[in-house]
Amino acid sequence: MYISTSFWYCVFFTLAVMGSWGCGSLKTTSADRTRDAENSLAQGDTSRAIKLLQRNVDAPDATVNDFATLGWLYRSRGSITARQSSQRILELGLMHNPDDPVILTELGKTYYAQTFYGDAERCFSRVLELDGDHCEAEYYLGLNAYRKWKHVQTYDHHLFTTLTHMRSVMRCDPEKTDAYFMFAFSSYILGDTAQCISTCDRYLEHHPPAANILFLRGTIAYEHADYESAWDYFTDGLNILDDDDRQSYLDIGLLIFGDEKQMYDWASKDEKKDLCRVYWVQNDPDPTTPVNERLLEHLYRTYLAEVLFAMPRLDIRGWDAERGKAVIKFGQPTDIRSTLDSRDFADGRTEIWSYLSAPGGRGFILYFRDEYLNGNYTIPMDYAYSVAGQTLYKDPPVTETTPDIALVPGAIDVFAFRESSIESKVYVAFTVDPDSLAYHLVPWQPEAYYVRTAFYDSDGRPQTFHADTLDGNALPIPPRSRTSYSLVRSFDLPFHSYTVAFCLEDNEANTQALFWSETNTVKYLSSDLTLSDILLWHTPPDTDTWPIIARPDGYFVPNPSRKYRHGEDLRLYLEVYNLGLSARRSSYEITYSVFEARRPANPWVRIGRGIKWLLQMDTSPNPVMSQTFARTSDGYEASEQLAIDIESLKPGEYVLSVEVNDQTSGDVASVSKSFTKISDRQD
Repeated sequence: MYISTSFWYCVFFTLAVMGSWGCGSLKTTSADRTRDAENSLAQGDTSRAIKLLQRNVDAPDATVNDFATLGWLYRSRGSITARQSSQRILELGLMHNPDDPVILTELGKTYYAQTFYGDAERCFSRVLELDGDHCEAEYYLGLNAYRKWKHVQTYDHHLFTTLTHMRSVMRCDPEKTDAYFMFAFSSYILGDTAQCISTCDRYLEHHPPAANILFLRGTIAYEHADYESAWDYFTDGLNILDDDDRQSYLDIGLLIFGDEKQMYDWASKDEKKDLCRVYWVQNDPDPTTPVNERLLEHLYRTYLAEVLFAMPRLDIRGWDAERGKAVIKFGQPTDIRSTLDSRDFADGRTEIWSYLSAPGGRGFILYFRDEYLNGNYTIPMDYAYSVAGQTLYKDPPVTETTPDIALVPGAIDVFAFRESSIESKVYVAFTVDPDSLAYHLVPWQPEAYYVRTAFYDSDGRPQTFHADTLDGNALPIPPRSRTSYSLVRSFDLPFHSYTVAFCLEDNEANTQALFWSETNTVKYLSSDLTLSDILLWHTPPDTDTWPIIARPDGYFVPNPSRKYRHGEDLRLYLEVYNLGLSARRSSYEITYSVFEARRPANPWVRIGRGIKWLLQMDTSPNPVMSQTFARTSDGYEASEQLAIDIESLKPGEYVLSVEVNDQTSGDVASVSKSFTKISDRQD
């Protein structure tokens, strides 16, 4: 077969080009490949960089940088095989370059990543012998010493070693947050709180806030009973965390049980947030202080659980470890005893936690076993130790925030009036039993009281706190002739829906009266007919010594207990806003009605009411008394004072309803309040 000359020319030209490429490739030097690898890394192509550097380290002219970079690249992949490749490359580099600090440093990091801690320590120690100011070697030696202490939490000399190395790291690398934390926490464990505080404050002064530093600072404040500072530190730290970690600190899964626990476990993420918020509001032992003491205790315990028992290598957070759960639920144990005695357990290290002086006098013991000696202590599965598991997961939590004080009986009532177009006047009136108050006071104590009022929005977020101290002259022990002792406080507040908490406490915190109530002043934003809250008042015999509420149309002694005796009139005061005018006058009707308070009905009664509703039959209750009055006013506002004769009412609970019908605009508004008619024998 004949082949043309042009074909052979094409073949020879192609071979020549391929040969030139091959020759060029053979002529590429290690320096060229190193440069290409650096460019690949700059572009994020680590695979090509590894291939280029692998060819370099196989060549006789490989440099220290080639070995170190390739070892780092393999290690950064994170897999076991990659770390083994990193170790092989770096050990080869060390064989070619004995005692080179760069290769020793990278090899030490690879050993540490593989948990070959002894080999890593020898590498970093050798680096410090060669270069006494090597910052990374100082850091890893300090980190390893801290790890040794944390594994058993017994040998303090590891903490002193941590302090030595981390002090050097803070000087040579001031931006390393871990160094500050480990130095401060080691100082805290060793009892040097002054050094811990100064380290935390120095970091916070020169660096952006870090959650672990803020939490540690809050821990010290908490242990020194500086609860307001502790609260500030912990809340600032929570605000830095991501949503998942923040929710872990607020989680209540360990604190509830039974149906509540089942509902919580099945709840969605957003539902759990709402349940946690409600739980912490309801379990605030004193809502009139800026600090939620129970939540603060929980944050303190959760932080200790995280910092003491987290195991990053096993991907276990401190609050998921069983020892951490015990700290969160019960606090720190009275005593911890460690043993490796096989007579007690088949194998593994064991810790025995004793809670011998738990609040309420309930003592118990928890057993934890580190079966695989990896730091993960769990409650043994043996049947003999099932009680410990039941205690951890089934028993109620133990808290030290439950006030061990005498609670004085009393009552609270809240009245809100429109003061201006942007503000309301809120009165908080309370009364306590004077005999109980006097009984619990120690005679030689000065008669001083702390009076606190707190306002929360509908989501349980605190809006404002008011607190002061009243001495014996301002709040004396009530005379024996008085059946109750009362106090009234007034506040100018923006329009909002408020939950109000009020507390009266003696200066030694031995006696406390704590009350809750609610008021809604948002209604005053409306331009429609609006009624104020009903102020129930009375006329005690010694009126001059009782606190009063001053309104434009009179002075009133509130009756916060809302209890009325035989022969006593039901007196009320309210204000009417936004009346319609006709010829510069307003005309309206006011109707008061008194109903018996409805008690929870049995299921058959509820079914009967439902049938009546379906048949469109009237199911509204009939008032036991009712009366209507016609009124006129010269402006858009009016006030009403009524004295209702309730002599005919039997002792029991009632609801007073007041309705105003504006004859000009046709608007209707109503408001109600409960009260109790008591017999002469009732207190």
